[in-house]
Amino acid sequence: MTLELDPENEQSDPNEITLENEEMSEETWANSYIDNTAYLAMLSEIQSWALWSLGLGAAHLIASGLLSPSWGITLLLVALGSLIYKEAAMFMVYAVTMVWVGLSNLIYSGNIFWLGFGLLQLYLSYRLYRKYKYYTAVEQDYRLSSTPHTTVEELKPTRGARSFPWISLATGIFAVVIFALGFFLTIAQMVISGPESLNNTLGVFAIAGEAAIVLSVLSLATGVAAIFAKFRYKLASWAGTIISAILLIAIILLSL
Repeated sequence: MTLELDPENEQSDPNEITLENEEMSEETWANSYIDNTAYLAMLSEIQSWALWSLGLGAAHLIASGLLSPSWGITLLLVALGSLIYKEAAMFMVYAVTMVWVGLSNLIYSGNIFWLGFGLLQLYLSYRLYRKYKYYTAVEQDYRLSSTPHTTVEELKPTRGARSFPWISLATGIFAVVIFALGFFLTIAQMVISGPESLNNTLGVFAIAGEAAIVLSVLSLATGVAAIFAKFRYKLASWAGTIISAILLIAIILLSL
């Protein structure tokens, strides 16, 4: 919107100003309002994910005899991430974690209810991916409108852009270390104590496996989110994603 005095009339009232392209200015304002509304809707949805993940995660830990405690811990980590990273990339994190739990229900459950629920979760993952694409555009428009005369390339990296690749790499490596440590401790205990310690030995390995799954899912989710969002440190993102994917496949094959 441009404000200017009439240069043709020296006697014109200096207090009289004209609005150039008034209709365009109103349209721009309306579009800005819509973008801001969509951005606020994104923040509200992330907040809802934080609350629901927190509640469901706590429920899984409390009812660990009926529900998966490792999934409960994963949900609590997702809730923590939702409170820290209020940006569009979180919807890709939600999508990947939903894919994992959906595949788990399809692979490990013979119950028709959980099989159907697993298919529903895969569909919801696709919906979350669509939301990720939509909110990515909304977030970019909002950030550009908040910093005039700035191009996309000049925008400062978000908190997720700075940390997701390294979270993916670190948690992926840590998952491998924990899984390998659990495996070797199991072998060592069996060699030292003999076959009679098999139950206790497998218990240690199961705990290590559950911890490795939680870290691998977190690594995979943040890595895939970083890759799709084209964050910096691509090598770290790809390395974390590949490491965690291979480990999860290995754990699935060993558990079948």
